[in-house]
Amino acid sequence: MSDGPFGTMRYTIKQMKMYRGFKKMPHVQYIYTESSESLCGVKLEVNKYQYLITGECQRQAAPGKGSDFYHPL
Repeated sequence: MSDGPFGTMRYTIKQMKMYRGFKKMPHVQYIYTESSESLCGVKLEVNKYQYLITGECQRQAAPGKGSDFYHPL
């Protein structure tokens, strides 16, 4: 996890399975989210859980808004 520009957080992820969206984004390496939950940011517990993550790709960036779905497995 590292701080990105404009108060965004960048999580480095290990993609285990992708169910849809291969043509738009064949491999996801990072998830970007706002640093504040009031701006729909999400805080993930690093190295504690595996997450099921859903959302839309925007400008070749993976989802990271609170309105997307994050569920620990």
